[in-house]
Amino acid sequence: STPISRGIADFKTSMLAHSELVPCTPCKTPGCNFRAQLNVGYCCALCGKSQESSRQTHETTEVWAELHRHSADCPCLHMQTLHEFTWARCQIDEAASEFCECLVVPPLDAAKKIKPSPVIVFLTGVGHVDGREDFLAGGVDLLLRNQDVREEFIVVAPVPWSATGLLRHNETGAWAWNEDGVWAAFTEVLRQLGPLQVDPARLCLVGLSLGASGVWRLLSKYGTMFAAAATICGPAEWPRGAWPANQRPSARVSDVFCSIALRCYEINIGDLPYSPKQDLEWLSGGTEEEQSVRQLRGVDPGSQLDVSVQRWARKCEEGRGVLELWNVPGPLTDWDELTKLWGKGDNHCLWYRVLPFPDWELARFCALYTCPHQQRWTFGDRPVRIDTAQLRRDEGWGNAPWGTSQKVRRGPLPSQDLEGIAAHLRCCKHIIVVLGAGASVSAGIPDFRTPGIGLYDNLQTYNLPYPEAIFTLDFFRQNPRPFYRLS
Repeated sequence: STPISRGIADFKTSMLAHSELVPCTPCKTPGCNFRAQLNVGYCCALCGKSQESSRQTHETTEVWAELHRHSADCPCLHMQTLHEFTWARCQIDEAASEFCECLVVPPLDAAKKIKPSPVIVFLTGVGHVDGREDFLAGGVDLLLRNQDVREEFIVVAPVPWSATGLLRHNETGAWAWNEDGVWAAFTEVLRQLGPLQVDPARLCLVGLSLGASGVWRLLSKYGTMFAAAATICGPAEWPRGAWPANQRPSARVSDVFCSIALRCYEINIGDLPYSPKQDLEWLSGGTEEEQSVRQLRGVDPGSQLDVSVQRWARKCEEGRGVLELWNVPGPLTDWDELTKLWGKGDNHCLWYRVLPFPDWELARFCALYTCPHQQRWTFGDRPVRIDTAQLRRDEGWGNAPWGTSQKVRRGPLPSQDLEGIAAHLRCCKHIIVVLGAGASVSAGIPDFRTPGIGLYDNLQTYNLPYPEAIFTLDFFRQNPRPFYRLS
């Protein structure tokens, strides 16, 4: 696990009105008050098309506003609403080159609330890593469209920037949320908000895709301090040592999942290797399973999806100890615009239904549970500061900070030699070998450069105008014999 230094640390935290990583500018369409997506200029594709149509037909702004609609995936973030949000900026990793940022969204009418609010920390997917996609589109924006969430919860959403300590590489060399980094940033934001705003008994965790795997990682280490958690279309990922292969989970993991309230939303398209179903069944400890079926709203108005619910309720204090799996048969065809664009149904992006629509009961599930008093995080706990320098050295990343161009990735190989390759291959089920033309010479198939038998030495034999012509369709149509002779 990531080395942690526990002590009073100078986090240099600041609460800002604007983000340095996520710019916010208004949509260019007259009459639209939503934020424009990055590198697009409009809040959504339909808004841009409507603006172009209004130019061609010379419509006035008033007429356009009456006719205008937005795409189903439009973030719908009003510029006035964005002014109510803040951005927490802090340094959590002593080895990181940059400060991390977290979007902090208060509940509606926060000033009128007389009790501290529950908090959702939201982990987004891999598409938003290092700004590859707009952080405020296709992720936390969907959660903020959920009226039940907005009325009840504070939302904290870390921006997944690899040079901040919020991300690391997992045991296979792929990106993963760094459980220690997320916990350090999250608890620092809670301190900045203070006990008058935050209820430590109701800290909740929600993630989609890569963020769903991040939820499992955080729960395996800090799960006792969360009241509830929900994952959407992401595999159960276990940090090294939490649940070794072909062994029982660690005692800590067993304790966490005996008492946690966890719900997993998944699209069922067969026996996929990343489905958490088997993990949930094992963690249920033989508890009797309850089954039910629901019909919940899809993306397009009037569309509905059949959802199979499996539930394992274990008897634990304060009503927790609940594991749930909400399965939707896929591929999903409830979003006509996406189905036409992709030419097939949706096999992954279930969060476009779960996050914005209260029917899917995400907010209700998170609001049902509280963390036992003796397990809660408190404002008196010492701040957490991480140092990934040793971790990076152990995993072959040299002295370069996360996300810099100096890193030399080892991936899953235990050592960079034949023994390391052989050891890794023994653990693989599907192996692809990519070779050059010379590998087939021993089978009697000529390569290009071998004197005497190579293609370059036999151009006259094959009657080629140039060596590469034998592999071009135009030459094949004129003279197919050289190709058939070679093959």
